[in-house]
Amino acid sequence: MIHLFKRFDNFQKVVKSALLVLGLLFTFPSVALDNGVQNTFWNDHSLTSATGTVMPVSLLINEAVAEEEEEEEEGEGEEEGEEGNLVPPVTNATYTEECGSCHLAYQPIFLPVRSWENLMNTLNDHFGDNAELEADTQKILLDYLVSNAAEQVKSGLSTKLLKSLPTNQTLRRITEIPYIKREHRELSKKKVENNPEVKSLSYCNKCHRQAEKGSYAEREIDIPGYGRRH
Repeated sequence: MIHLFKRFDNFQKVVKSALLVLGLLFTFPSVALDNGVQNTFWNDHSLTSATGTVMPVSLLINEAVAEEEEEEEEGEGEEEGEEGNLVPPVTNATYTEECGSCHLAYQPIFLPVRSWENLMNTLNDHFGDNAELEADTQKILLDYLVSNAAEQVKSGLSTKLLKSLPTNQTLRRITEIPYIKREHRELSKKKVENNPEVKSLSYCNKCHRQAEKGSYAEREIDIPGYGRRH
């Protein structure tokens, strides 16, 4: 029932945004007739969105629609239950040894094939460090990561991750993925960046206590200094 109310609230935002745009069309009829001017107008004029952010008219409706899609995704996640927060655990000992010695051995499902290929082919500059490996070892890791990447695993999570990815970019960080960013949007800087025990969303296992086992259930979240999330 709560989910239905959220859906209705977002529908109202979409309608409100549409009415604002229609009002502008009636106020500036000449603008609506000239496509060239219209595009410039939509980009150059701003309104205040439902979140209080001043933004171009051309993006106002997009924001409301995006919120509606987010609610749909959250609803799908609720239907999946706790199973929706489980990902295939890491099963490659070489990957765990080589990558897990420096940071969490992230489950391959969190990135698409092109991202893993990019990361493994630029190990000489791995976020500022030289992480080059022997050719044989590098191939073992690349084969494992590619064969278990987001496209290769059929699940609700992989679908959401891939759906949110920009088609014109190859993201190198899991924390750059739009879906992951949305899932953590409620966290304040004091809980993450300014928290000396966390520092970055990259340290998944700092709060997701069962991350190494592939479990990211909300009931297992324990933010250092703030306790469990209920």
